[in-house]
Amino acid sequence: MAQTPSAPLARDFAEAWARFAAEPVLGQSSFPVGEGPYLVWLVRLPLTPGIERLRRLLDRRRWQLPDDWLHMTVQEIGFSDPPDGDPPPPPNPTLTLGPPNVLTDAVVLEVRGSGLDAPFRLPHVSVLYAERPGPDPQLRDLLARAREDWPPDTVAVEALELVAVDFSRRFAPWTTLERMALSS
Repeated sequence: MAQTPSAPLARDFAEAWARFAAEPVLGQSSFPVGEGPYLVWLVRLPLTPGIERLRRLLDRRRWQLPDDWLHMTVQEIGFSDPPDGDPPPPPNPTLTLGPPNVLTDAVVLEVRGSGLDAPFRLPHVSVLYAERPGPDPQLRDLLARAREDWPPDTVAVEALELVAVDFSRRFAPWTTLERMALSS
């Protein structure tokens, strides 16, 4: 059964869509700049029918994320040594993905039921980043139609991982530093 986001989260997703619908402009994708690997706590997500559907809807002019980059961020650590102490609280063991939305420079699937309704970040899985910034009313129209009847995907969260990301190379493989299996 599809999970309904909390009221603040639903409002924030609605506001993100309203901004893009009113002014369909994608920003330039950028990654953090610093020395060494960038550390992130995340949950990896499988390739779902919804992600495949969204990929088919989107053209190849954009940076579609490779399958092994499909994830939901739980907490960014940044350019740092691995943290001492406990990991952040994990998300709920079952997540619902969809409908599509746009967050600044990426087309995403909203994540519902994460239990991580933090005010600093909308839970989402990025499917593609903008390769060229600028207006894209065709993308707005395409996603508006898709949002009307988007069938949600339900996925099980298997583990919380601390990964090191090398942003000096586009879509470089991640290095898992710590993996905490989650019981379902």
